[in-house]
Amino acid sequence: GIVTDGDLRRDMRVLSKKTNLQKLMTKKPMLVSENMPATKALAIMNEKKITSLLVTSDNDFKRKNNFKLKGIIHIHFLLQHGLK
Repeated sequence: GIVTDGDLRRDMRVLSKKTNLQKLMTKKPMLVSENMPATKALAIMNEKKITSLLVTSDNDFKRKNNFKLKGIIHIHFLLQHGLK
């Protein structure tokens, strides 16, 4: 899973030093293939109202249960590079 800024903001009132990350994390985050066009990734972020996507290889993208993370793409990076 992944802990996002949204996860933290939603649970801010109940956080303590002993809070387990498993209680906060998004267990099945959105994945995109490393060969997906950046414009499509941006469209997914806009549609789902999220700011980041996990990037995997094409083979791992098809499996989804057991994937190796290649990177993370953030909406601000895409917008800074002129995508709309």
